[in-house]
Amino acid sequence: MATPRPEGPYYSPREVARELDIDIFRLYTLIEKRKVNALKTRYKKCMYYWIHKDEVKRLKKMMGSKDCYTTGEVAKILNVTRNTVYEWIRRGKIRAVQPSFHKHWRIPKEVVDMLLEARQLPPEQLYTESQLVEVLGIPRRRVGRIVDLILSGEIQGVAVGKRWYIPKSELEKAKEILREEYGEKVLHNSRIY
Repeated sequence: MATPRPEGPYYSPREVARELDIDIFRLYTLIEKRKVNALKTRYKKCMYYWIHKDEVKRLKKMMGSKDCYTTGEVAKILNVTRNTVYEWIRRGKIRAVQPSFHKHWRIPKEVVDMLLEARQLPPEQLYTESQLVEVLGIPRRRVGRIVDLILSGEIQGVAVGKRWYIPKSELEKAKEILREEYGEKVLHNSRIY
């Protein structure tokens, strides 16, 4: 016989874990640490937890938007391995979020869309990092600032392996931002390919 479900819209931890795409043992840990509100019941000398529908809604909201992908989904979409996606997150090449009660990374849809769009550009329409140094006339150490602009969504770019590529259409936007930050003298040797 199944355990008696309490009156009202309650879900078992297994149902909630499946709904939120989190590990069930992680969910039990959060319940025990009282980070997730659950009704505790006893049936035939066993303890059972039940999570109210409103608590599930709160947890979903905490996890962030549904407009996020898991690392596995991003790997499939971009045709790379899951380890590559983890490496990009670790190195800061793509923006990802990790909700406080969730062990898994989530990548916003707009980040993945931007990567897909940039990947579809032919190579002649992209600048490499070393070409950017020449074109913008900036010191090599400032390339990290360009990567920051990509990660913040201010300019478009794509990571392929360990390298970053920036569409030529984004050059003027990058120039303007760098000019505001570092002044005219930084962009003194600008050359366009």
